[in-house]
Amino acid sequence: AGGFQEHKVKSYLHEVLKYPLSKDLNSDTANANCCMKHLVWLWKNLSVSKAIMFVQHNQHPFASLSDHFYAQLSLEQNREFKSNLNLLPLKEVLFALHDFVLFFLKNLDVTQAQYPLFDCFTEYFKLEHERDPEFFSCKIFNANILVSHTIHVWTILAQEA
Repeated sequence: AGGFQEHKVKSYLHEVLKYPLSKDLNSDTANANCCMKHLVWLWKNLSVSKAIMFVQHNQHPFASLSDHFYAQLSLEQNREFKSNLNLLPLKEVLFALHDFVLFFLKNLDVTQAQYPLFDCFTEYFKLEHERDPEFFSCKIFNANILVSHTIHVWTILAQEA
């Protein structure tokens, strides 16, 4: 919704997208109250839910990504990561990491796949939200978990959420 977060959906349809006045939302309540941020939230929620369903059916949730981001954690890394999941608010991290994959990772140069995931995600989050991701603890995302492990990490979180 880039810059239109508080814009009413009805106004956005007519003023920005130039929909005819006869085309409207089907609900008077939605016309009066829905802002673009609500649509963004709905889209994110549906997108995360769909990706979780893919994981539940043993399918890749992010098919358009380079194979460089599908590296598996070692057994030791996997065990350590899972043992510390109670330190995270799973849903919040799952949503934030989903955004990271869709809006940052798919545009990342594959040479950066060997960077620590904690560092790259923290920088992305600061840029997007203008604050530190307090929930993204370096205790659980140690320097051995790399950007190349992102999809495996996301999959583990999706299975646990």
